[in-house]
Amino acid sequence: AAIALSVTADASVAPVITQQPVDQTVTAGNSATFSVSATGTGSLTYQWFKNGTAVAGATQSAYTISAPTSADNGTQVYVVVTDGSCNTTPSQMAVLHVTSTTSQACDVNKDGTTNISDVQLEINMALGITACTADINKDGVCNILDVQRVANAVLGGPCVSP
Repeated sequence: AAIALSVTADASVAPVITQQPVDQTVTAGNSATFSVSATGTGSLTYQWFKNGTAVAGATQSAYTISAPTSADNGTQVYVVVTDGSCNTTPSQMAVLHVTSTTSQACDVNKDGTTNISDVQLEINMALGITACTADINKDGVCNILDVQRVANAVLGGPCVSP
Protein backbone atom coordinates (compact mmCIF):
# COMPACT_ATOMS: atom_id res chain seq x y z
CA ALA A 1 0.00 0.00 0.00
CA ALA A 2 1.33 3.36 -0.97
CA ILE A 3 1.21 6.26 1.41
CA ALA A 4 0.54 9.68 -0.01
CA LEU A 5 2.11 12.63 1.70
CA SER A 6 0.87 16.11 1.06
CA VAL A 7 2.82 19.19 2.19
CA THR A 8 1.37 22.66 2.13
CA ALA A 9 3.77 25.56 2.39
CA ASP A 10 2.64 28.88 3.80
CA ALA A 11 3.90 31.38 1.27
CA SER A 12 3.15 34.39 3.45
CA VAL A 13 6.03 36.62 4.32
CA ALA A 14 6.27 39.11 7.17
CA PRO A 15 5.44 42.72 6.25
CA VAL A 16 8.29 44.80 4.87
CA ILE A 17 8.72 48.31 6.22
CA THR A 18 9.60 50.55 3.29
CA GLN A 19 9.76 53.83 5.24
CA GLN A 20 10.85 53.79 8.87
CA PRO A 21 9.66 56.36 11.41
CA VAL A 22 12.25 59.10 11.93
CA ASP A 23 13.27 61.21 14.91
CA GLN A 24 11.20 64.35 15.41
CA THR A 25 12.27 67.65 17.00
CA VAL A 26 9.52 70.02 18.09
CA THR A 27 9.10 72.98 20.39
CA ALA A 28 7.09 72.18 23.51
CA GLY A 29 3.37 72.41 22.78
CA ASN A 30 3.71 71.62 19.05
CA SER A 31 2.56 68.22 17.77
CA ALA A 32 4.99 65.58 16.54
CA THR A 33 3.87 62.99 13.97
CA PHE A 34 5.67 59.72 13.34
CA SER A 35 4.76 57.63 10.28
CA VAL A 36 5.62 54.34 8.63
CA SER A 37 5.07 52.79 5.22
CA ALA A 38 4.92 49.03 4.75
CA THR A 39 3.94 46.32 2.28
CA GLY A 40 2.69 42.82 2.99
CA THR A 41 0.12 40.11 2.42
CA GLY A 42 -3.50 41.13 2.96
CA SER A 43 -4.50 44.17 4.94
CA LEU A 44 -1.90 45.57 7.30
CA THR A 45 -2.57 46.65 10.87
CA TYR A 46 -0.43 48.87 13.05
CA GLN A 47 0.24 49.18 16.76
CA TRP A 48 2.38 52.05 18.02
CA PHE A 49 4.44 51.81 21.19
CA LYS A 50 5.65 54.70 23.35
CA ASN A 51 8.56 53.93 25.68
CA GLY A 52 7.84 50.21 25.27
CA THR A 53 4.10 50.37 26.07
CA ALA A 54 1.35 49.94 23.46
CA VAL A 55 -0.52 53.21 22.93
CA ALA A 56 -4.28 52.67 23.12
CA GLY A 57 -5.95 53.66 19.85
CA ALA A 58 -2.66 54.25 17.99
CA THR A 59 -3.42 51.76 15.21
CA GLN A 60 -2.84 53.72 12.00
CA SER A 61 0.26 54.14 9.86
CA ALA A 62 0.88 57.50 11.57
CA TYR A 63 0.98 58.38 15.27
CA THR A 64 0.81 61.93 16.63
CA ILE A 65 1.93 63.07 20.04
CA SER A 66 -0.10 66.22 20.67
CA ALA A 67 1.28 69.10 22.72
CA PRO A 68 4.39 67.37 24.11
CA THR A 69 6.12 68.94 27.11
CA SER A 70 9.75 68.90 28.19
CA ALA A 71 8.89 65.72 30.13
CA ASP A 72 8.33 64.01 26.74
CA ASN A 73 11.87 64.81 25.59
CA GLY A 74 13.63 61.52 24.75
CA THR A 75 10.39 59.58 24.27
CA GLN A 76 11.02 56.49 22.12
CA VAL A 77 8.38 55.27 19.68
CA TYR A 78 8.12 52.37 17.28
CA VAL A 79 5.35 50.50 15.49
CA VAL A 80 4.65 46.82 14.94
CA VAL A 81 3.10 46.08 11.53
CA THR A 82 0.99 42.93 11.22
CA ASP A 83 -0.32 41.38 8.00
CA GLY A 84 -3.46 39.29 7.34
CA SER A 85 -1.56 36.07 8.18
CA CYS A 86 -0.49 37.38 11.61
CA ASN A 87 3.14 37.89 10.56
CA THR A 88 4.68 40.86 12.34
CA THR A 89 7.55 43.26 11.72
CA PRO A 90 8.68 45.90 14.21
CA SER A 91 9.99 49.21 12.96
CA GLN A 92 13.15 50.94 14.02
CA MET A 93 12.97 53.15 17.11
CA ALA A 94 12.42 56.89 16.62
CA VAL A 95 13.02 59.51 19.29
CA LEU A 96 11.05 62.64 20.14
CA HIS A 97 13.20 65.67 20.98
CA VAL A 98 11.29 68.48 22.68
CA THR A 99 12.90 71.89 22.93
CA SER A 100 11.83 74.44 25.50
CA THR A 101 9.94 77.52 24.40
CA THR A 102 11.45 79.43 27.32
CA SER A 103 15.10 78.93 26.48
CA GLN A 104 14.57 79.82 22.82
CA ALA A 105 12.58 82.93 23.61
CA CYS A 106 15.01 84.14 26.27
CA ASP A 107 18.24 83.56 24.37
CA VAL A 108 18.18 87.14 23.07
CA ASN A 109 21.82 87.25 21.96
CA LYS A 110 21.52 83.78 20.32
CA ASP A 111 24.61 82.33 21.99
CA GLY A 112 22.84 79.07 22.95
CA THR A 113 22.41 79.92 26.63
CA THR A 114 20.04 82.03 28.68
CA ASN A 115 21.95 84.20 31.13
CA ILE A 116 22.21 87.69 32.61
CA SER A 117 23.34 89.16 29.28
CA ASP A 118 20.02 88.10 27.74
CA VAL A 119 18.09 89.65 30.64
CA GLN A 120 20.00 92.90 30.24
CA LEU A 121 19.35 92.94 26.50
CA GLU A 122 15.62 92.47 27.17
CA ILE A 123 15.65 95.41 29.59
CA ASN A 124 17.60 97.55 27.14
CA MET A 125 15.18 96.79 24.31
CA ALA A 126 12.26 97.71 26.57
CA LEU A 127 14.02 101.04 27.24
CA GLY A 128 14.59 101.60 23.53
CA ILE A 129 18.35 101.02 23.75
CA THR A 130 19.07 98.60 20.94
CA ALA A 131 22.73 99.19 20.11
CA CYS A 132 25.99 100.24 21.63
CA THR A 133 26.73 103.79 20.53
CA ALA A 134 29.73 104.80 22.67
CA ASP A 135 32.64 103.26 24.56
CA ILE A 136 31.48 104.76 27.87
CA ASN A 137 33.73 102.68 30.12
CA LYS A 138 36.76 103.45 27.89
CA ASP A 139 37.94 99.86 27.52
CA GLY A 140 38.39 100.17 23.76
CA VAL A 141 35.29 98.15 22.89
CA CYS A 142 31.66 99.16 22.56
CA ASN A 143 29.94 96.23 24.28
CA ILE A 144 27.20 95.12 26.68
CA LEU A 145 28.92 96.91 29.59
CA ASP A 146 28.58 100.22 27.76
CA VAL A 147 24.95 99.48 26.90
CA GLN A 148 24.36 98.66 30.59
CA ARG A 149 25.74 102.05 31.61
CA VAL A 150 23.43 103.78 29.14
CA ALA A 151 20.48 101.85 30.55
CA ASN A 152 21.54 102.82 34.07
CA ALA A 153 21.61 106.48 33.06
CA VAL A 154 18.20 106.24 31.33
CA LEU A 155 16.78 104.80 34.54
CA GLY A 156 18.32 107.66 36.55
CA GLY A 157 21.16 105.70 38.04
CA PRO A 158 23.87 107.70 39.82
CA CYS A 159 26.94 105.96 38.41
CA VAL A 160 27.37 107.34 34.92
CA SER A 161 25.68 109.55 32.40
CA PRO A 162 25.60 108.70 28.69
